[in-house]
Amino acid sequence: MIARYIGLLANAERALADALSLIGLRHAVEPDIRRAAKTYAAWCRAHVDALDPAIARYGASRSTDGERLRRALFRGPRLGGFGLLRDLHDLVTLATAVREGWTALHQAARESHDHELAVRCRACGEQTTRMIAWLARMRIGQAVRHDGPQTHLIKAGTPTMGGALILVAIIAATLLWGDLGNRFVWIVLAVTAAFGLIGQRR
Repeated sequence: MIARYIGLLANAERALADALSLIGLRHAVEPDIRRAAKTYAAWCRAHVDALDPAIARYGASRSTDGERLRRALFRGPRLGGFGLLRDLHDLVTLATAVREGWTALHQAARESHDHELAVRCRACGEQTTRMIAWLARMRIGQAVRHDGPQTHLIKAGTPTMGGALILVAIIAATLLWGDLGNRFVWIVLAVTAAFGLIGQRR
């Protein structure tokens, strides 16, 4: 099981690094995006390197799931503000899948009493969480800015797609990488989906 998680995660981290590099180049006129994308892409590559001791110990199953997800998300030319918004939405989906991968590998490491791998998983997972927090600061799923056109103000207070994308990413990553034989995984998944439905109705 650990070899399978390692293979999935290494491929997903490489895919996330490629996606970040793509966004940095595509939206190079935005200095904050360009700098952050370069920094986070380097983090992802360092995360792949951090898996080397575990690969030497457990091996790694071949996987292309992360790359296939990246290709499915980042399709077609995307320019301007709307293009950046689409790219950031897709990036949070991919980053959330990576974070869930670190969570799954961390759980497997603890069950195998591999303290070293568990520590690496926790550190890399925390960095990925910081990346997702950056996406939130970039105002993913934000309410319409009040200094925008007056015709846009009628949208204020309506549900946005940011939360829905994160929810879908969490559920998909759990179904892909989670231990579906563990009833607690299903309980947490059901509670997460329930809160998502509550949030949609508010």
